[in-house]
Amino acid sequence: MLCTAVMVAVCAILGSLAMGMFDSRNIPDDLMTNGQYYAFQKLVLQHG
Repeated sequence: MLCTAVMVAVCAILGSLAMGMFDSRNIPDDLMTNGQYYAFQKLVLQHG
């Protein structure tokens, strides 16, 4: 149970960092529905 809690916490932190890659002045219209997709796509493009 403790491992699951740690895994959820790590995922939440990494998700927050991924969402931080966005420029807050240039948010796509559908970001609220596809935010995770965009964050992962930005991560892949940045790190190859």
